[in-house]
Amino acid sequence: MSGYKLQDNEVQFQLNTPTKDSKTFISCILSKPEKSSPITNRAAILMHGIGAHKNSCYMSKLARKLSKEQGIYVIRFDFRNCGDSSKTGSKGRTLNDDIDDLSVVYEWLNNFENINGGKLFVDTLVGHSRGVVDVLNWQLHNKDKFISNLGLCAGRFIGSGLLESIKVKNPDVEKTGGHYIKGFQDGCYKDVWVPLEETLSLSELYMDTVKEITKDTDTLTVYGSRETVIPITDCANYVNNLKDRNTLILIPDGDHCYKGVDKIPESEWENSTIPIDKKLGVCDYNYQVADEIAKWMSEDSMNKRFYEKNLMIGEFTPRWKKIEGVGNFRDLGGWKCKSGERVKIGKVFRSGKLSNITEDGIKELKKLGIKKVFDLRLPIEQKMSDKTEESNWTIESDVEVIKLIEKDDMESFDGVNMLLNLIKLSFDWNNTVDKYKSTLENTIPQTKEIFYTLRDEPNTKILIHCGGGKDRTGLVSMILLLILGVEPLIVVQEYALSQQSIKEINNTRNKSEKLIDFIESSTTTVEFIEKNKPYDSWQYKVEGIDALSDVHSNVCLSTISYLIKEYGSIENYLQVKMGITQEDISIIRANLLQEESVL
Repeated sequence: MSGYKLQDNEVQFQLNTPTKDSKTFISCILSKPEKSSPITNRAAILMHGIGAHKNSCYMSKLARKLSKEQGIYVIRFDFRNCGDSSKTGSKGRTLNDDIDDLSVVYEWLNNFENINGGKLFVDTLVGHSRGVVDVLNWQLHNKDKFISNLGLCAGRFIGSGLLESIKVKNPDVEKTGGHYIKGFQDGCYKDVWVPLEETLSLSELYMDTVKEITKDTDTLTVYGSRETVIPITDCANYVNNLKDRNTLILIPDGDHCYKGVDKIPESEWENSTIPIDKKLGVCDYNYQVADEIAKWMSEDSMNKRFYEKNLMIGEFTPRWKKIEGVGNFRDLGGWKCKSGERVKIGKVFRSGKLSNITEDGIKELKKLGIKKVFDLRLPIEQKMSDKTEESNWTIESDVEVIKLIEKDDMESFDGVNMLLNLIKLSFDWNNTVDKYKSTLENTIPQTKEIFYTLRDEPNTKILIHCGGGKDRTGLVSMILLLILGVEPLIVVQEYALSQQSIKEINNTRNKSEKLIDFIESSTTTVEFIEKNKPYDSWQYKVEGIDALSDVHSNVCLSTISYLIKEYGSIENYLQVKMGITQEDISIIRANLLQEESVL
């Protein structure tokens, strides 16, 4: 690791490889989130190309950005026969070796706990050059391991092009049985022998197989506009085969390793807006590449892509239903499960409160055929609601409204504590996770009738709602989708779909004023404000309310991690807290799942 200094949040270590030779190992660097930033349960793996190493190109820059700015755990590692890892011997480094190495790193991260003791979820793989082929083929070999994001940087699409390019410089490569490259090993670049067997293992590939990777996975392709190692047509092939799931970024003037091609006069270095690689005398675009990948991996960017991709269920069914006067109303069906089946559409819906539903909204609601409405609001919330309650339409519509929460949680809805929670939430979304833990232990168990209905009444269409349709409704929806077999990384994105609706509902001052009016109507709150003048600020409270209304996929992921840690599985949680058995869950699955071809 010559020339690289470990950051304060980084640690270097070795992982043993799955071979008979116990001396083989992979050299890794783990970048951890800093305690001063939100700590997520997300993890990413970065992979280099031929002859490179774990700190080449943008690798270290990206690892620092993701860990320090986004709270993501990041591993970058040397494949065997590269960098500080052990050698593979005369056979070279085959594609299967790379897949094995990546599997070792993935499993290690999958069993690693974050600073708070929660399970990590590997949601992103990023590869450069040969690392792109490794990323894609690992995913094709491990379709049971869902990855949300695949970063494909300067990757080769047509494998035969590799052998042809080698023959240009080494015309006798097939006779000699291999060729030499300048590869990074043991802290320096040296002549490294690449056996023909290694080259052939890659030359046989034709990456149109990317079509087989689930459409739920997003991809990012990053190429330099002046790429010389790989034909730019390979970039076009990836874009055409990945289609709507893909984001393409071209780095102007960038080569294969995202360095400029034209020399920059030394007199211009100081005034350059782009960092200069002083050794080569060219622009270094790897900082830009790291920025672009980090931006694409950000929670906001992921949520936006997921929202836009899932506006429809299949070709003809809108996920979001326009029920006038009701916010955040959507179908919980259509999601793909690990079994290969899909959640039935038009069976389970989720929304915000129905108190302000209009006559037109009632008509649209009737068309959906909903027969049971499960209200997760507390009694105090129901009293706050407008006068147009559900009783205006439930009788004539033959809809049963079931109010599940019988007792107010006064700690959450007392004026003083609500104000304090708003202030706390405006600083750190981790406080929401703490709130969710309490809700899971005390409030959600009161919703067991929902699961009994799904078990006993397979033909009954239901609606689940609370106030905004994001927290308690989000937790019940999360649990339901998880027991149906939807991937956790998709469940957290479904949870985050509420962000768009909540923004539309709470994007005006009047909405915030309404909540503040409720808070300050409490005598105890008025007394609290009189004693604590610094907190009696409009802007401060609005920021707190905005935070309370916010929706973070990281919150949901941390909540899933909490349930797994505390109960071992979601199924065990249901058994312990609600008495719902594995047999009950099997019946619910049979009632709510269908073959994908039916959609």
